[in-house]
Amino acid sequence: MKESINFKKEFSSLGKTFVITTVVAFIITNSDNFIFSFLDSIGLTNDVFQKTVLSAVVTLGVGLVKMLLLLVSTIIVKNLEEPKIKIILTKQDKEIISPIEFAPIGKEYEEQEFKLKVEFEPKGKINVFILKYIGIEVNIYFNPKILDIYYEYGWESKNPSFEISDRSIKIKLLSQINTTGKRFYGRKHILSENFLIKPIRTHDSETYLDYDFSACKHGTISKLVTKKIEIDYKTIDIICKGVA
Repeated sequence: MKESINFKKEFSSLGKTFVITTVVAFIITNSDNFIFSFLDSIGLTNDVFQKTVLSAVVTLGVGLVKMLLLLVSTIIVKNLEEPKIKIILTKQDKEIISPIEFAPIGKEYEEQEFKLKVEFEPKGKINVFILKYIGIEVNIYFNPKILDIYYEYGWESKNPSFEISDRSIKIKLLSQINTTGKRFYGRKHILSENFLIKPIRTHDSETYLDYDFSACKHGTISKLVTKKIEIDYKTIDIICKGVA
């Protein structure tokens, strides 16, 4: 890891040196050097004095260019900072950390309620703009051959940011959030919805709830953008016990 970081620093340093050296070489070798022309125009024609002034101006210019490049790179890096995303599953207001277990009553399972909560903390403005543009979605996947998941309060979600498809719960992360608001950055945004989960058939089986990213448009761009984004999420195992 350290070698990778050092390589990036060396590459960045070489890039800055190349840019600065190119600019300086252009100024010095230019036949119409504006520094010498200015000194000549005010009567300061001494060759030694002119070269001394040129050296001082070049030193100042190098420092200013370095500061400018540092400022630009800092702004770019800050605006490309990855957002923090955390997904929590809770049951009766307690976080689910152990497997969800189902034991049949008679020949059927009883449905269990859980709440899906998403905490989103925006960071880089460029990253957020891209995520909003592509319509970023987080998908909580489940096996539809084993589990049936539906909304607790009916067929439709109370929160339009959530949608149940054939094999996943889609979370439309930024669809209902105003990213241009003055208070958008520097705070956590929370999305939540209640669900019911129930195994389809009574038999011994195990599965889990995992996650992945998708987007409403520009699939290729979305893969590149979401590749480095990590979600703080604990994969939840689900254990179904058959009839004894």
